[in-house]
Amino acid sequence: AAETREVPAQLTNDGVATIVTSRLQVPVTGGLGIAVEPLYDDDARAFFIACVRTTVPRFEPSHDEERHIDTIVSALDGLPFALDLAASRHPSIPLAKIAAGVARVVPSRLRSKASSNSRHWSLGEAIGWSIDLLDGDAERVLTSCAAFPGAFESAQVAAMLPDTPLE
Repeated sequence: AAETREVPAQLTNDGVATIVTSRLQVPVTGGLGIAVEPLYDDDARAFFIACVRTTVPRFEPSHDEERHIDTIVSALDGLPFALDLAASRHPSIPLAKIAAGVARVVPSRLRSKASSNSRHWSLGEAIGWSIDLLDGDAERVLTSCAAFPGAFESAQVAAMLPDTPLE
């Protein structure tokens, strides 16, 4: 039988909601498990494009962008949450760079229940991997935000980084 684990208090305090994803069900007390099936082919591509359109309403992928979307969808196994996260990076990160990143890090031909990919080993590794996908300015902005102990306004970040574009 699987061991049931308590959700760490630091993940549930102060009104912070934490989402943890896993290919395997992780039995925890105090958590809610929702099975979300992968999307396939046209449905996965349509979902990805719909997610991009939440930030770029008139997004119509070019032929090259369609190829990149196919790479992203395939590398992420059509997993809706992963597709949504990848789509949220565009247009800050071009689709070509997102596709290259996910194809390099999560090749579809390598699947196992116990991942050998270090970014799956801990939350810190996953965050580090995500930060590595950012360009220099975006990484500087994100890491500067860590200086704030709580909520902050974009004007405060702009004051810390006067020579860095925030868009």
